[in-house]
Amino acid sequence: MNRSPTWANLDLYFADKLRGGIALATFRESKQSAEKEKAINYLKKCVGHWQEVIHLTDTRYVTMPYVSMGHHQPRWPEFTGFHGKHVLKDVKRDVEIARTAK
Repeated sequence: MNRSPTWANLDLYFADKLRGGIALATFRESKQSAEKEKAINYLKKCVGHWQEVIHLTDTRYVTMPYVSMGHHQPRWPEFTGFHGKHVLKDVKRDVEIARTAK
């Protein structure tokens, strides 16, 4: 199967996100610092994968506008459109959640 570089990086992102989430949940249950470090490292990799997705798609795709169907008020007023670059702050926030986990 021939996958595009964008899809390959999305695959890597989702795989490392799952690994990071499992490591973080394991840390929260066991308090083993090695699991917390694994979570942080996996989630840092996620940032790199997501940055590569942005690099590969930034000039190819325009921001898709958000349309709230059937609602008088948008459910997420600060969310006006989707593009991978608008999600990067959330991907980075995952690293901070792992870093500050107790």
